[in-house]
Amino acid sequence: MSLVPGASVPSEMLLGWDKLAHAVAFLVLAGLMLPFVTNRPRWPWLVLGWSVAMALVTEALQMSTPGRTFSVFDMLADVVGTVALLLAIGAWVGWRSHRASASRT
Repeated sequence: MSLVPGASVPSEMLLGWDKLAHAVAFLVLAGLMLPFVTNRPRWPWLVLGWSVAMALVTEALQMSTPGRTFSVFDMLADVVGTVALLLAIGAWVGWRSHRASASRT
């Protein structure tokens, strides 16, 4: 959907759900990336860097797509989706380690 001409975008995407759609799409894309990076050191930064780069590239490409424009707010929504995934993973890992340490005592 990122590079579909503006006239082809469903109207419901224009009624405030656009930013949510951006965030959810990048949350899913970042989640799909996890199996390939979690064995690397500092993998959350790799995922976040990928998210920022992809957001910048898709927004830059939209400048040459009819009816679409570059939007910093769309880029921020993309990064928010990725950060939401990373925070959820961090919370889950923290909960699991707390639960494991509590069961040992």
